[in-house]
Amino acid sequence: MRYLILLGLLVWSAMYGQPVKGQTVFSSFADFMDYATEKSIDLQKGEIGITRAKKLKLASILGILDPTGNIGLSYKNNTELPVTLVPGEAVGGEAGTIEEVQFGLQYETQFATELNVKLLNLAGWSERRLTKINLDLTKTNQKITLKQFYDNTASIYYGVLTLQAQQQSTKTNLTIADTIRQSVALRFNQGLASQQEVNEAQVNYLQLEESDAQISFLIDQQYNTLKTLCDISDDEEIRIVESPQSAVIFGESSISPNNLMLQQARLNEQYTRSSLRKSKFGFAPTVSVIAFNSQQQFNTEAQLFDSDVNWIPSSYVGFRLNIPIPGYRQGSAYFKAKYDHLLAEKNRRQAEIQIASQTEELGIDYAKAITQEQFDESIYQLKKDTYEKDFLSYQQGVTDLNHALTSFQEMISVEYDWIASKLNVALHQTKININNTIQ
Repeated sequence: MRYLILLGLLVWSAMYGQPVKGQTVFSSFADFMDYATEKSIDLQKGEIGITRAKKLKLASILGILDPTGNIGLSYKNNTELPVTLVPGEAVGGEAGTIEEVQFGLQYETQFATELNVKLLNLAGWSERRLTKINLDLTKTNQKITLKQFYDNTASIYYGVLTLQAQQQSTKTNLTIADTIRQSVALRFNQGLASQQEVNEAQVNYLQLEESDAQISFLIDQQYNTLKTLCDISDDEEIRIVESPQSAVIFGESSISPNNLMLQQARLNEQYTRSSLRKSKFGFAPTVSVIAFNSQQQFNTEAQLFDSDVNWIPSSYVGFRLNIPIPGYRQGSAYFKAKYDHLLAEKNRRQAEIQIASQTEELGIDYAKAITQEQFDESIYQLKKDTYEKDFLSYQQGVTDLNHALTSFQEMISVEYDWIASKLNVALHQTKININNTIQ
């Protein structure tokens, strides 16, 4: 007995003891998620999307006035001046004749400023509202991404815990298998057991050794999956050292309705409604104030600027009414927005119906997990008692070894089931916490 206790402590120390240098260790799901959220590229991209949505909302203020214009400098060499026909008497010629006259100078420098600012722009106001809804929708999508990230990570995290607990159980059962092997060998030396029984005891031990090795491979695979999901680089070593016993806290868990999907559906409906309004206003007229100012310099010399030549100013200020003529692009955009809005309405109604059932489903899954854990514990205790009695009967020569080995293997199998169901309770508790927290 003292040997078994010492070996159990060594196994526990190997699995949950001091971390290896260079490893990042986590003693709880919350600790791991603090680390994983910093690493997740999907979450980082979501934050970039929120920043972009904020900038678009800010820029939409300018879009209401939609100022356009340009400042330009031009220099022209009129290699061929235009010819104008004028009456001959106007240029000193004979009456009744037509003369060809060239007006203007060969070189022209112009500095011009043009500005157009919309006073009536319904599409611009619609775009402003659209960017506000888009920011709220982007934030909601980021929360949904975060919740899904937590849910998916929790499944793998508790999968690792389950395998590590099953491996710990396997190592403990290896000591029992070794005890069986030694007992059979002793009885064989005493002439009370056959070689076949010695072989079966050895096979039983080797099977458990292989189970231990296979579980190690599965643990490595789960860690790799965890790294991939959380965008943790392959050269980083991570280890979960949370005790399976501390991960499970039995008790009632209150479940709050999580409205994120409904909120997303409602915002999508608002977004498509505003998009439809914007497409309608795309057919509306706009009224703009326009202004123009120009400074021109004409010269007979090829110079960009000539201080000896005066600048000739010209300018105007006025209003402009633009009435767009509908075309294919405007028509197709309108119909797309219209049917996108109809689909968004249906999605919102569906989300309203589903939210209650999703909350209820969480409660049912948790209740199922509790019941299954209680059942598996009861079966394990019974199978353990059966094995101990069967092995004692074998030692007393009442039953054969195969009967005891069968009971031993059945005990191990239901113990694996109990471990899995116990940590499944912890998984569902965590998912309920995620559901209640990320709102």
